[in-house]
Amino acid sequence: MNELTVVHGMDRWLPTTMNWAYEQIIALPPCITSQVVATGFENLDSFPFEHLHLYSDIEAIPRFFDKVRCRLFGRGAQPQLTRIIEQSGAGIVHSHFGNTGWRNLPAVRKAGVKHVASFYGYDLSQLPHSDRKWRDRYRELFDSVDRVLCLGKHTRNELLSLDCPSEKTVIHHLGADLDKFYFEPRTWASGSTLRILVCGTFREKKGIPDAIRATGLLRKSLDVELTVIGGATAEDRSKHEEAEIFRAVEESGMQAHVRFLGFQPLEVLWKEAYAHHIFLAPSVRASDGDAEGTPVTTIEMAATGMPIVSTQHSDIPEIIIDGETGWLVAERDPAALAERIHWLANNLDAWEGFATAGRRYIEAHFNSKTQAKALESIYREVAHQEENS
Repeated sequence: MNELTVVHGMDRWLPTTMNWAYEQIIALPPCITSQVVATGFENLDSFPFEHLHLYSDIEAIPRFFDKVRCRLFGRGAQPQLTRIIEQSGAGIVHSHFGNTGWRNLPAVRKAGVKHVASFYGYDLSQLPHSDRKWRDRYRELFDSVDRVLCLGKHTRNELLSLDCPSEKTVIHHLGADLDKFYFEPRTWASGSTLRILVCGTFREKKGIPDAIRATGLLRKSLDVELTVIGGATAEDRSKHEEAEIFRAVEESGMQAHVRFLGFQPLEVLWKEAYAHHIFLAPSVRASDGDAEGTPVTTIEMAATGMPIVSTQHSDIPEIIIDGETGWLVAERDPAALAERIHWLANNLDAWEGFATAGRRYIEAHFNSKTQAKALESIYREVAHQEENS
């Protein structure tokens, strides 16, 4: 198989909450050489990678001026990105997030290479709705990009509504390294404490107040404990959501029944996961338009054999088949969440079937090895078009 070099452009390499991006790149077969260009580095112990570069030779100061420049003028020429493309002999730039794709356009054009852009969530649901200039910017991106990857039918329809040509769109699922997640169908002894897990950064789209209110409703008839892994960032909207979460705790009388563990390393997350019975993912579309794509933690939890209760939000129905591999309810409906969890508590014989079907579905559609081969095929199709253009 002919070797191919791909330059991956993104913001920071790499927040803990973006472990899925690491998995996507390192799972690519050896015939694909990946170079990563980012605005800055973090968590390198957790996400080591050989070929890392900065958009600028100096990280901190240009990052500040880059934000100012983008606010005032849109973008710059990014000579460092052009240089990396040319020096590495790359044939493709893969921009991770749509806004990164637009900002990479001048360098991609100057280098004369092919361009793949992936949309994952806020870049599609929030940016073009909260700031209309992104609609024009995305049209510019769609005119020149070779492929636009999205996570499912819902996000594809959002792309089409923004005038992305349908022939350029490809649904490409993220994947999990299933070798890391042993399958252990959960069991629960009726009358014992039912342990429910929620995790995520404190943002409105995660729906954590709904999880707390649903658990509060359950406590009227069940001994329930909720564990929350995650916390607030320095963003004002995250601090605001933190206040909403603690307000929900107080209003639901859950002070003694919620464990807040804060942000934790992935190994702690998985230790906690196997110690819990049900994973609750009550995602919602935020008031500012922010939305999920396909939450990878939900994929991974399903792979472990944990029953999932989630919402009919964005492309979550691509992960959870309602009534077969888990339960989905409408957004912002704590009573419906509680009812589905109560159903699980009353139908213990259904747990193993849900777990087995969920694991098989994840193996078939969200295996990182399989998805890496699919991504390679996309790259090669794009490269082949270059050869025949």
